[in-house]
Amino acid sequence: MKGFFIIILTISILLSYGCRDTKNDNARLVNSKLEKYVPKNNNVRYLLDTTMQSSSHHILENWAEDVLYELREPVLRQNIDSLEFVRLVWLPTFGNPIVVRVNNFDGNTFGNIKEISQTASRNKSRPSVLLDTVISLSLGQWKSITEPMMSSLFWASSYKDTTESEQDGTSWFLECRLSNNYKIVERWDDGYLSAEETRKYLTPLIAFVNKYTSLKSKR
Repeated sequence: MKGFFIIILTISILLSYGCRDTKNDNARLVNSKLEKYVPKNNNVRYLLDTTMQSSSHHILENWAEDVLYELREPVLRQNIDSLEFVRLVWLPTFGNPIVVRVNNFDGNTFGNIKEISQTASRNKSRPSVLLDTVISLSLGQWKSITEPMMSSLFWASSYKDTTESEQDGTSWFLECRLSNNYKIVERWDDGYLSAEETRKYLTPLIAFVNKYTSLKSKR
């Protein structure tokens, strides 16, 4: 009888790993399809919005694009087949830049989390990639993470919240394509995940990221 239970337990474990490997294989397949959208030179713009004006804003945008380029992220402004995604570019004054992308490609849902050393720049020596991982997501996790972005208030919001002053903390860009609609916003947080729009739109995403790295200020 004991031997029977051991056999059942072994089969269950093997099936579990088999399903997990299949999901990760699907995620790697999707990532390989996105390779052709990874820029081959540093002149490509990732983030475009017609309302960009202030010099400080351009500095942040350039920093975000440097990070995306060094992490070999695809340019996702254009509509790519049936890909839906949410991508967060997290730029702390104290700490390392982090890029989080959650993807839904024909029902294959998974996340990418990447972290790079603070010196990321397309015009300097290559920085170190500290984290680059692919994580399987359930459809329920995908829906939880994207639910805050389904709000009409999010889609109607301006590109930049001009009421926030430029100061130490964390600037972040949230880019997404959901239900064939594309949106990008740039916001600020105090570094401790307490800003109103950080909590409003990013809470489920932050909970997902915190299992692998921390978005809180290192100060």
